[in-house]
Amino acid sequence: YRLYNPNSGLRHFTTDYEEMMNLLSLGWEYEGIAYYVYKTGTGETPVYRSYDHSTGAHYYTTDRLAHLYNIALGMQDEGIAWEV
Repeated sequence: YRLYNPNSGLRHFTTDYEEMMNLLSLGWEYEGIAYYVYKTGTGETPVYRSYDHSTGAHYYTTDRLAHLYNIALGMQDEGIAWEV
């Protein structure tokens, strides 16, 4: 699911229906399905997700070292979001 926050201009991607519904209740706008991905555990390339509390932004990467670097900078580790 793709969502848009009109207050911050940020977009958020999630495969979690409950997360999407929670964001909608907080004022985010639903923009539809952005693309189709694999569930985790399929052996495909993982997409890591981290969250920056200072900006409210989520970061997505397939590069594990980049993800670990974000965590070392103080971002919250949100694990594997999905696989591609």
